[in-house]
Amino acid sequence: MIRPLTPEGRVTVKILRLNDEDRMLERMRLLAIGLYGIKHEV
Repeated sequence: MIRPLTPEGRVTVKILRLNDEDRMLERMRLLAIGLYGIKHEV
């Protein structure tokens, strides 16, 4: 779940529907295969 820290962030999350179930599931799938999140380069 994306938790906005500012009023602008809250509006962005709401307008773009970033916390809708389908979007959260897609992020979890991408995270599981390494295509989402922070990449640490060595």
